[in-house]
Amino acid sequence: MDCRTARILNDVRGNRSAELPAEDAVDLDLHLNACGDCRRLLANEQKIDRPIAVAMRSVPLPINLKARILDQLAMQRGAWYRKRVFIGAAAAACLLVAVGILTWQPPRDNTFNPNLMLQEAARYDDDSRDKMDGWLARNGLEYRPPIALNPHLLSSYTMADVQGRQVPTVVYRTVDPVTGERIFARVFLVRAGDFDLDALPKSFGGSSPKGYQLEILRDKDRPDQLAYVILLKGDQGLRPFLLNLPAA
Repeated sequence: MDCRTARILNDVRGNRSAELPAEDAVDLDLHLNACGDCRRLLANEQKIDRPIAVAMRSVPLPINLKARILDQLAMQRGAWYRKRVFIGAAAAACLLVAVGILTWQPPRDNTFNPNLMLQEAARYDDDSRDKMDGWLARNGLEYRPPIALNPHLLSSYTMADVQGRQVPTVVYRTVDPVTGERIFARVFLVRAGDFDLDALPKSFGGSSPKGYQLEILRDKDRPDQLAYVILLKGDQGLRPFLLNLPAA
């Protein structure tokens, strides 16, 4: 056994002798018999510890000290638990109030009010042409086709995928005056930034076996920047979609 181990075991035997195994106690005694340094160190420690132990044993302990300590610990533990419970209850109450505020809705009046509708009539006046012009302006376009298409027939406007490009599109719908069939005219605003307009015919008129027709018109003010490609269906061509039909 080395000196370091012997000094550790000696501390155990001095304070908690019951925890020191018998074989370790025997080895410790053998080491102390052979090592003068450890014996001197042990003797000095005993000289210091002995009067301190005597002084401590001479001090009388308060009556019921153990019970008083345990009672104080129980009081402190109870106060800690009460504080935790209070904090948890307060947090739950705050959460319930917040959820109530966020989810509360005032009672709704289910009575239809015709006077209120008249007062708010402007909100229901859907001027699709103005909205479409604003949408095209946000896309850097001004809608001025060389023919006067009837704005009352405007159905929708959106971006359409045309041959791999996103092209602004305006759709008109009506009924063929002869056949009663629902027909449409879809106007694609083909921009120079998306396609080579120099390779696009100045004008074009063609049809398919399924009754679709195609017309190409150039913008009057910017013929090299914008073309109106109109895909439509119907035997009447563009006539049903024009604002002012010429006399027959």
